[in-house]
Amino acid sequence: MDNEFEEILPDIGSIQKGKIDLNDEVWIEQLAGLIRKKIDFYLKNSTEKLFQIFYRLDIEEKKVQEAFSRFNGVELADQLSRIVLEREIKRLKTRLKYATPKND
Repeated sequence: MDNEFEEILPDIGSIQKGKIDLNDEVWIEQLAGLIRKKIDFYLKNSTEKLFQIFYRLDIEEKKVQEAFSRFNGVELADQLSRIVLEREIKRLKTRLKYATPKND
């Protein structure tokens, strides 16, 4: 994963220990805002790098293309951040589902 997003996306350990609740709407909105800022930066400075990040995050190309065709500016960054966040939450839930519990 790209270092730019690793610093804002939660790790699986934080979720397993109950430090992060994937159903907490306030937390999700805060995380979406952080992701939006990163995406806005890449939209303005390096869309090629942004597409590389989407590829590594396994974001559906169809969703990205649809966002680019329907939105622009702040709305585009917002929509793309929601797509990234949905994918990451789905990935984290899958990892939680199949994770082996660790004894602390």
